[in-house]
Amino acid sequence: SIATGSCIGLVYDDPRFTPPEQIRYDCCIVIDDTELGIDTARLARRNLRELRTRPGRYVCQPHRGGYVDVGKSYSRLLDHWIATSGYSLTDDPAIEWYEAVPAKNPGDALEILLMLPVR
Repeated sequence: SIATGSCIGLVYDDPRFTPPEQIRYDCCIVIDDTELGIDTARLARRNLRELRTRPGRYVCQPHRGGYVDVGKSYSRLLDHWIATSGYSLTDDPAIEWYEAVPAKNPGDALEILLMLPVR
């Protein structure tokens, strides 16, 4: 069942500069190609669409805690690590990889791997 796949979020905007209500975000379930046969018509009937991430380098930061503190974890990556690393961000979205299904976790006990695409 696709409902048991890992949950990820794709973040298209920088949360330091974009107001929260304007951040573009896709909620996703990770599936392999065999689960739905990647039949776009079948996905559309379930109000789903296929999104694929590109392979590449990512800098990763674990986040444990609530949604309200996710911005602090992003800041550690963006304001500190990226600023001094010699790497720069690509135009690909950041990935939030949820270690547990968010709906089954209390909002203050999340375990998320923040992944920023770099070159």
